[in-house]
Amino acid sequence: MLFWVLMVVAIIKFIDAACSWQNKDDKRKNYLLCCQKCEYIVKDGDTLWSIAIYAMDNNLVPENDPREIIYDLALINPGSDKNLEINQKIIIPIINEKRR
Repeated sequence: MLFWVLMVVAIIKFIDAACSWQNKDDKRKNYLLCCQKCEYIVKDGDTLWSIAIYAMDNNLVPENDPREIIYDLALINPGSDKNLEINQKIIIPIINEKRR
């Protein structure tokens, strides 16, 4: 009987851990989607790098490394890491604290 009780407890713990687990990208994306946002309209010649520099210059993000911002932009703007089109709307999350 004790064996079955322990098995049920182990199964419940396993299911709970599996259901509550999220990978790092999912957690970061959920955080970014909850932040305030700024909408940026892509202009001719823009790249994710130039948009990241724009975000840094306008104090929308605390990071000093454009690569971190590019990572976030690509995460919440699907397809933006492959191709930007003129007049495309890019969401820039306004982040108040540095990445941990």
